[in-house]
Amino acid sequence: MSAIEALRVAMPRTGGAAALDGLERVLATGVEVGSRKALGAAGQNGVMYRVLLADAADASKQVEAILRPGQAQAPQEVFGWRIARALGVDHMFPAASMRDGGAAVQVVPGVEARAAGFSAIDQLRSELERGYRLSHPGIDAATQARVDVELARVVDYVVANSDRHGGNAMYDAGTGPMHLIDIGNMGLAGPDKLRPIFRDFGAGDRLPIDLHPRTVEVVRRNLTPEVLAGLHAKLREDVAVQHIDPAAPRMVRMRQRTMSRLVTRDAYLRDMVARRDQLVNTGRLEQSRMGPWVTGPLAVVRAWPLAVGAAGAAGAAAVVGGAELVREHA
Repeated sequence: MSAIEALRVAMPRTGGAAALDGLERVLATGVEVGSRKALGAAGQNGVMYRVLLADAADASKQVEAILRPGQAQAPQEVFGWRIARALGVDHMFPAASMRDGGAAVQVVPGVEARAAGFSAIDQLRSELERGYRLSHPGIDAATQARVDVELARVVDYVVANSDRHGGNAMYDAGTGPMHLIDIGNMGLAGPDKLRPIFRDFGAGDRLPIDLHPRTVEVVRRNLTPEVLAGLHAKLREDVAVQHIDPAAPRMVRMRQRTMSRLVTRDAYLRDMVARRDQLVNTGRLEQSRMGPWVTGPLAVVRAWPLAVGAAGAAGAAAVVGGAELVREHA
């Protein structure tokens, strides 16, 4: 076994492949235990519910989850989890599976990193290192923390998630881990946003960044173009079965249909492979152009033909009027 393989085996993982498969199965098909709890009033994505799910074959295997409706970027959430799992940072992202046309996303502990006072990437690394020393005293905690933070950034970078900030990360002060949540806003980032830096964590963090050799090796081995193509094919299957509530606001429905079309195109897969290759070939995180996608009103206007076909003046005006729905995630 190589040094890299030995290090990955010793990671503080949720579990091996069988355990993760079981976790995904419970999220997808588990039986609801007790009643659902609505998470506040209906937002722009509809009502989300917190539920307890149990394995139909073994009720002792239970997972607490958030049920996201299809229009809440459900397929994208599942795709982001699969990329994280492929890269071995499943302990830093909540597991997710498609369920009834939406997504069931694992509940993770902690408070928002922003509220916990995180402002620099070094804080994240040091807290992960502290947690690893407690849970896995036999590993090189400092190196492992650096590699895992880099791999977490690679996840966002490859899928072009422009919404990574301190409000979309949960910190558990008791054990030190950080869970990165809400990865569904992918594929709309342009060169001004597709930068592998966590917003609110940028203090002292400048691009380009030289990656640890182990990070590069994990990306090279685990996220091959063939793996990306296979995961992208699953994303297309999930988009095909997502249920967008017809009662949701029109602009919300249009946004998700548009975003779904963007991420299922061949061009999106090519861009992901190109960013993956750039990481492997240069060993660096750099600001990168990803193709024609941009954030803000222009993103919606460009995507409009994909969503509804050629639009007249009235239709175009309606799209621009709803541009804030995309801009708010920029």
